[in-house]
Amino acid sequence: MLAAALSKTRAGKAHIDLLACNLATTCKGLVPALEKMYGIDFRASTDETGNDLAGGDWKMETDNDYDVAADYLDAAKLKQYSETMAKGGAAAAVRMPGKCHLYDRFDGDYATPAQKAEMRRYVAAEYCDENLNFVDRVHAFKAPGPVDAAAAAAIKAEFIGSNAPQEINIDAAMARAIKALAPAAHSKEMFDAACVEAKKLLADGFASFKTREAGKKGRK
Repeated sequence: MLAAALSKTRAGKAHIDLLACNLATTCKGLVPALEKMYGIDFRASTDETGNDLAGGDWKMETDNDYDVAADYLDAAKLKQYSETMAKGGAAAAVRMPGKCHLYDRFDGDYATPAQKAEMRRYVAAEYCDENLNFVDRVHAFKAPGPVDAAAAAAIKAEFIGSNAPQEINIDAAMARAIKALAPAAHSKEMFDAACVEAKKLLADGFASFKTREAGKKGRK
């Protein structure tokens, strides 16, 4: 996603919007660092992002309150989204033709101990446990309390980049941006966009896995 966005942006056809609550407030150096690194326009929010009844909005305050919902969120699905992204997850979004989806399927499939066990069985069978391990580590990292710099560094070393022991499948530019964050710029939201990508891969793969498992049971 990010690679496609970068090519579009360099051609003057796109901006990259980081949908995460308070990102430009809690991680003030991120947007300027990304813009300096890539020479293109990134946008982010300084407050809650999501449903207005939950205290959020869809404005990117770093760029004159640009409203992302009007350009690429599905209006019908948006009405059904009752949370803010602090609870529902964050995403890197790109203003390009068409609509994007809010990737909330994973959390629904990972809500109970039995579902977690089934998800673990899936990643073991498909040899893709790095994505689930990453999601679990990020969830632990985001627990209430101050930012744990050591934990952030350990997650980057373990999961982010081509030399990571459990490299997750995210865009190389996104991985470089995360790796480049200095300790002073670390925040609880620093892995959110990567976590959305990992969750999407898990959700899509898990759906196919469950379909195959149901087919096997049907043939017995």
